[in-house]
Amino acid sequence: MKSNYLIVLLALLASGFMGCSDDDSYDWFGEHEKEKEKLAEYVKDKSPKQFFEYEGSIGGKNFVANAYVFNYKENGMTAGNGDFVLYNYVRKTLDGTVLDTSDKYLAVGVDVTPLVALGGPIYMFMKEDENELNPMADVFAYIPEGTKAEALYSSLTPGFFGNTTYSYYEYTVEKVIKDMSLLAYENKLIENFLESVKDEIQEQPIQLPLNEESGKDTITQVAKIHVETDKQQVELTDSVTIHYDAYILDEINDKFRAITEMKDDEKVTLYVPNLIEGFKRGVVKLKVDEEAYILVPSGMGYGYNGVKSYEGQYLIPPYATLLYKVKVIFTKKNPQKD
Repeated sequence: MKSNYLIVLLALLASGFMGCSDDDSYDWFGEHEKEKEKLAEYVKDKSPKQFFEYEGSIGGKNFVANAYVFNYKENGMTAGNGDFVLYNYVRKTLDGTVLDTSDKYLAVGVDVTPLVALGGPIYMFMKEDENELNPMADVFAYIPEGTKAEALYSSLTPGFFGNTTYSYYEYTVEKVIKDMSLLAYENKLIENFLESVKDEIQEQPIQLPLNEESGKDTITQVAKIHVETDKQQVELTDSVTIHYDAYILDEINDKFRAITEMKDDEKVTLYVPNLIEGFKRGVVKLKVDEEAYILVPSGMGYGYNGVKSYEGQYLIPPYATLLYKVKVIFTKKNPQKD
């Protein structure tokens, strides 16, 4: 399988492409060809396997990058165009040294800083159509739900170029989400959580759609677990003082991944207009001393970008469904701006 792409990397080349010095004599083409030979030798006896080629050019010189997927199961449901994959991974060297992983416990054990701070699983959208260039999607199209496989990408593969060497991954596809139905999948996650805590909920959950007129919409839900009738209501322009815990909701892990877990005596004051859309809409449905679960789908949270640190680590991964457990302690009105 062969794909074409064009890389404009003049700035990278000027500063030393592939992590090398500013020595113009560095033979990136020759090194990449040696690397491809090494990868081909590694996979020659692997079965089953698929091979992909991606043509490109840097500085007017053409090259062909390679990717492989191998040791995959040949039967089972796989993802296609328009689908989402929920996956975990280990990135390593050919000799087995772990460089990164979505297993946060393994990351601690081998003393590496993971790309995704809270661990997996991680969502990935496959691609819109067959003409879209996406080597990871090409690989995941061969890995059935609930199985593992391995993949190799040469260092000039689209999405991986700029690395100093190849990328070697062991993938686990935890879930295939068909037909662009991430919204339906998130709604199901939220409904399952609400069912699990139904004995705590004091009122019918409040549904807050992103667009009121839409029949199929992104909906934040607020489930109150302590209700007050005569206390002050939080308003959109307030500064609100709360105690809260925040988690990433998923069905794969035995325990939700914690973004924040406050001690009993901790609190924080937040300016309501600066909150993410779902949390903002949820907290203004509460009064002082009320407690609630606020469940925020990714479309009203951090979306497909997630949240990264300055070092590039994902603090919140893309497409995360968020769960907040909130108690309102105090709310203060702010002066109205003209």
